[in-house]
Amino acid sequence: MLVLELRPDSALGHALDDAGNLVYARSRALPDAFTPVQRWLGLIELARDLCAGISLEPAQLSRIALIFPGALDHVGRVKAGADGFGGYDLRRGLREHLQAGEAELVVASASVADAWAQHHAGALRGWDDWLYLSIDERLESVACARGIWLTPDLGGLVLERDGAMDSAARQGTLSAYCAGQSFSERARSYSLNVEAAQIWALAETNFAAQSLAQDYVSRLAQGLASAVSALSPGRICIGGNLGRAIFAQIHAELASELRDYLQSGIWNGDIVLSAPGDEGAESISPGALALATLGAPPLH
Repeated sequence: MLVLELRPDSALGHALDDAGNLVYARSRALPDAFTPVQRWLGLIELARDLCAGISLEPAQLSRIALIFPGALDHVGRVKAGADGFGGYDLRRGLREHLQAGEAELVVASASVADAWAQHHAGALRGWDDWLYLSIDERLESVACARGIWLTPDLGGLVLERDGAMDSAARQGTLSAYCAGQSFSERARSYSLNVEAAQIWALAETNFAAQSLAQDYVSRLAQGLASAVSALSPGRICIGGNLGRAIFAQIHAELASELRDYLQSGIWNGDIVLSAPGDEGAESISPGALALATLGAPPLH
């Protein structure tokens, strides 16, 4: 089996045996100056290097899995706004450029893959009703309601009719206030030229940072309250790079504000952090391992 991960600045590849054991790993840098075509071809070259390293042709593999950093539709096409890849059919691209033959092709976004991993062996194991929210440059959500997997657009939820604009030119959405890209832009409007996660470190001594941090938690709680009312998840799991970076700072206040938004007794669930994998450039992520060994999650 082969699992590939396209990341913002690199591509990672892992070859696994039929038992899911790692047998070979490679990585390739993808500089910011690379076009989408160059990034894709770099990923394909990485896959070929992996196959050469295990002395197999792509068509001889039982499964080839790909994790993409943006949202996908139900057939594996990249949704609009994903750094120039919008509309690209990832399965077809893998089939044609790798000459994959009859190998099973599995593609998923990084968020869906991590939700799959958390459900199988992580923070969501044993739960039938849950909500997974990836907080990164963009927001992406996955939910399981009475055993049915869904991908609700929680980031597109409108919190304020005439509010801030998100990266998809939607006004007043949860993404406009809580996605990393939009939040960083709001911080710059307050002359805070730092990474989104650093706002919390400044909040103790900087009033603007404190105001932004408090507003962030309030907006996130407001969005989650709507999701809880619609989906009734027993557990909320937070993932994504920004989500991991700020979870410890926002967890207690977020849980408190979420319950304030909801009627008494309407929700008795908890909010947890996505269980991380091993550190290191060649370590396989939980999502990649789940996608390679389990195949595609049962999305509807």
